[in-house]
This record gives sequence, C-alpha cells and structure tokens, in this order.
Amino acid sequence: MHQITSFIFQISGAFIVWAFKGFKGSLDNEIGKFEGDSWKKNRNFIISVLILFLIGYLISNSGKSEKEHINRNYLKFSKTK
Repeated sequence: MHQITSFIFQISGAFIVWAFKGFKGSLDNEIGKFEGDSWKKNRNFIISVLILFLIGYLISNSGKSEKEHINRNYLKFSKTK
C-alpha cells in the first residue's frame, strides 16, 4: 500500500512540474528515484501535499452559504410614509 501511495504522490508532483516546464522533455525525467532519498522525490511529495491542502481548502470554503456573499452588496429600501 505504501508503494502505491508513494507512486501516486510521485506521479502527481512530477506532472505538475512537467506542466510548469511546458511539457518539455519527458515525464520520466521529473520522477524521483523510488529507492532512497532524492531531491526530485522530496519535491514531488511536497508539491502533492500542497495540492491536497489546496483542494481541501477549496472544498471546505465551497460549502459556505451563498447568502453571506449576496447580502454583502445588497441594499434594502424601505417604504417611508
């Protein structure tokens, strides 16, 4: 199980780096070594964790009430007699 999650983190982080480079070269060049420590492996892990935090943040903020956003710019006019 650990190898599968490590592979998912490696491939997602490597894909983000590869996309920022304009898809130049190959995806294999951006994947770190699975045995031992390497700079690319750590970089891909950090990028993947940041992406997960960003997705979690966006999901948690998407559930806020729409009334909070609507009422901010809404003016009430009342009848005066």
